[in-house]
Amino acid sequence: SCSKKTMNTSSTQVPDAPLTNTRWKLIKIPGMEMPLLNKDAFIQFTTENNRAFGSGGCNNMRGSYNLTGKNLKIGQMASTMMACTPDIMKVESAFSKALTETDSYSISGDSLKLMKGDTVLAELAALYLK
Repeated sequence: SCSKKTMNTSSTQVPDAPLTNTRWKLIKIPGMEMPLLNKDAFIQFTTENNRAFGSGGCNNMRGSYNLTGKNLKIGQMASTMMACTPDIMKVESAFSKALTETDSYSISGDSLKLMKGDTVLAELAALYLK
């Protein structure tokens, strides 16, 4: 039989969302104020051909990724070149930088942290696609 260690918490344990085929919405870039975006900044990793796509909150982006265990390397993302407000462009630029610097990740429930070593580069939340 399979048993899971349960922690004595009053909140219900949410199972970890899968990294792939989940839309991960950008929630926080440490040290940065998050403005209200016109559209979600997100990244989604597909299992087909290890492709990644998303949005920085203004421009759409696409690229590839490499996953080995908890090591995650996101390739250079190609993006559309629309101009948005300076706040949004700042988030988009920081998010793009976080993606290219990521070397690992951790998922807890429906929360994803993109990491470089022990440093959290970005925090994202799972948006379940219906």
